Amino acid sequence: MNTLRKSFTYKQNLSANAKRVFPLLCPEMEKLWVDGWDYRMIYSKSGFAEQDCIFQTERERKETWVISHFNPEELRIEFHKTDNTELQTHIKIQLEDLKSGCSADVMYTYTGLNEKGNQFVAGFTEADYLNFMSIWENSLNKYLKKTAA
Repeated sequence: MNTLRKSFTYKQNLSANAKRVFPLLCPEMEKLWVDGWDYRMIYSKSGFAEQDCIFQTERERKETWVISHFNPEELRIEFHKTDNTELQTHIKIQLEDLKSGCSADVMYTYTGLNEKGNQFVAGFTEADYLNFMSIWENSLNKYLKKTAA
């Protein structure tokens, strides 16, 4: 039996170059720019984002995140997160420098793990995703502008 799966993509326009933005895509660094962000590090040699880093968050539900691809040279990072009961999410972020600032192609793929997860996937819309991405983009740009040299 296949469960439900949906993917969404969004291109963020950020006000700093990709080399400045990439380190901020890290559980520790997100504390600087995401209101209310908190996490518990499970595994990281450096204490920051790296290949195979594992951390947990607890907002609507407890979720375990794994950094499944980490490549600062390619400006690409991928996460897999799961709540272990309802939903698995794959997040891909690719940064690209522009003449002014950079873009972030952000793709979320949601997969239901059971009926409750399927209900979330079925009910989550493009408008929901665009709202989520807009909040994220605005928060990151606010931080980048506030801390610009």
